[in-house]
Amino acid sequence: MSHHILLIGGHGKVAQLLTPLLLSRSWTVTSMIRAQEQVDAIKKLGEKQPGKLNVLVRSVEEVKSEGDAKGILEEVRPDWVVWSAGRFDIFLMGFEKSSLDEPLESLDGSLL
Repeated sequence: MSHHILLIGGHGKVAQLLTPLLLSRSWTVTSMIRAQEQVDAIKKLGEKQPGKLNVLVRSVEEVKSEGDAKGILEEVRPDWVVWSAGRFDIFLMGFEKSSLDEPLESLDGSLL
């Protein structure tokens, strides 16, 4: 079964090791990176791999709200999200504490 992974922080060291491993399993990887200058390095990771590699240039720092995050998820429609972008607590600062206390809902409406 093929999976679609959204890899946030795709230009980081761990993400660059993980990307070819996922692609070698014929999975689809959408690598979210912060700068256009990083695209060629990411595309090289997908060369001669059976999986499909997509590159999304979007900075985590631009994600300021839950709506922004949901927009990325709706655009990419991943099965799984892998966070590899450094400090997660900085990302969470953009969300109200009350929204983090509630159960998470997946794109299909089921609770996570």
